[in-house]
Amino acid sequence: MFIGANKKKNRRYKEVVYYSNRKPYDLQMRRMDSHGGCIASSVDLLRFMVRVDGQSSKKDILKSRTNNTMTTGS
Repeated sequence: MFIGANKKKNRRYKEVVYYSNRKPYDLQMRRMDSHGGCIASSVDLLRFMVRVDGQSSKKDILKSRTNNTMTTGS
């Protein structure tokens, strides 16, 4: 997984081109790492999900307490 490029000319191979009337490359994708701007294949996403799903098939990268906090309603 990667963070999207800030400029159209710096895109990764097969990274989408963003189009908008609002100049999408003014958004500074590198600043959106925590809430968007990620580039990932479907395989990358599944690899990530297996590590945060709370199941025992693969060791999670999150503590079970953190997973509980994230999935418990307020």
